[in-house]
Amino acid sequence: MLTIKEPASPTEPPRHKARLVLRGFEDQWKDYVDSTSPTAARATLRLLLSALASFGFVPRTVDVRTAFLQGLPLDRPNPVFVRPPAQARSPPGVVWRLQKCAYGLTDAPRRWYESVLLLMRDIGLARCTLDHGLFGRHRDGRLELVVAVHVDDFLFGGTAAAVTGFEASLRARFSVGPIKIGAFAFTGLSVRMVDGASTSAASIRVDQEAYVDTIEAINIRPGRLGHPRSPLDAAELTSYCLATGALLWSTRQTMPWLACAAALLARRFTCAVVADLTVANRVITAARRSRPLPLVFPPVSPPLRLRLFVDASSVKTGVPTAHSGFVVFSSPDSASGGRLSPDTPLTLLRYGSHRQRRVTHSSFAAEVYAMLEGVRAAMEVAAIHAFIASGDEYLQPPLDVFTDNLSVYNTLDADGVVVPKEVGAAVQELRELYHGGVLATVTWLRVPGQLAEVLTKLNRRSALEDTLRSGCFGIRLGPSDILSKSDLVAPSPSVSPA
Repeated sequence: MLTIKEPASPTEPPRHKARLVLRGFEDQWKDYVDSTSPTAARATLRLLLSALASFGFVPRTVDVRTAFLQGLPLDRPNPVFVRPPAQARSPPGVVWRLQKCAYGLTDAPRRWYESVLLLMRDIGLARCTLDHGLFGRHRDGRLELVVAVHVDDFLFGGTAAAVTGFEASLRARFSVGPIKIGAFAFTGLSVRMVDGASTSAASIRVDQEAYVDTIEAINIRPGRLGHPRSPLDAAELTSYCLATGALLWSTRQTMPWLACAAALLARRFTCAVVADLTVANRVITAARRSRPLPLVFPPVSPPLRLRLFVDASSVKTGVPTAHSGFVVFSSPDSASGGRLSPDTPLTLLRYGSHRQRRVTHSSFAAEVYAMLEGVRAAMEVAAIHAFIASGDEYLQPPLDVFTDNLSVYNTLDADGVVVPKEVGAAVQELRELYHGGVLATVTWLRVPGQLAEVLTKLNRRSALEDTLRSGCFGIRLGPSDILSKSDLVAPSPSVSPA
């Protein structure tokens, strides 16, 4: 396979990259080969960048050249033979026996990951339990080095000595490209460190301007506009799927306020009509208009709190499944638990917007499932944050939950049985988490303060977008707009000896 890549500088010619790619789909043993190859999750990358900004570490990245060829040797019980490509000019009847995995083999990513894992263990890095693409090293409970792995790309940062040692070990083990520092592209994301306007502390910004610019609007033939309910033909459906796939990728990375719009487009794949093409073009226009708005990871002094906003769309007649949305922020622990003021700093760490995986017959059930999903996601964020910050995944920050459904808020400290049984089981799990102290506070707020609302329904104006633009909650709620409670046992006041 020949790939023409962009030149390293404007004065240099384009780079030509040739790679031997095997027809792995023809491998008769492919279904019996372990292909496990973890990569760092999107939320993990945000947590890493947030930690680097808070510790004052500069983000760095490097990619490994011909990574799969540098993986561990094949470990199959049977040898693998391949026919050489024509460019090899091998004599007729000659086949090659592979010693290592090449691109295209099912187990190539796994053998590469295992070679990375071996290096990380050799240099004393621990692997995160919840995300096997994340590694870290701490000294006396303080972060020295953190590394996220995405196939052959590494995103890392730490103290000067730790970074220098890691880069030397990486180069000694693999053939790698140049180290990029402070401003670079990583898995399609533009990452750059920016000095603070009013302080000496620097923040890290992430956007997808270059990628969003490549999303082309769908060309709708003039004669089709007069038939909005007409099903799409093959060419139109292909354009619709390509545009929706590009929107799903971008909105799940850096534009949460459009995540619901992209997810609703994806739900129409099997029944799309001409009117859906117009809707898709509107979402593309909105993405281009808002692409300069980056995700910002400012320096935040520990300790932190996690703020989880959860929401679900209303259950309506003829709609078998509701839509769930959640968003997880971090903020300084100095801010009160459930009583957010407009100037409370919030840093986005994780979010989700998708159709619920079960049929619901009431809005209450939809909200319960949405809260349970959001709490589980926030608990993962808390554990990964604790791993990065201190190396101890049990030293998790407090978690505050916000919902605009008063029934769900009230049922957490009630004793009644909820039916049907599956909804009752979800409520019981939430009650146990609440009474067990996993949820530091639970807060009901009116809809204007619900930052997750745009993740479940289409809104022209998004409070979530405004929050990301300002970096603060930004919403002023009155005393009657919010209720907050906690089941945590307050510590007994210390008594000084007489």
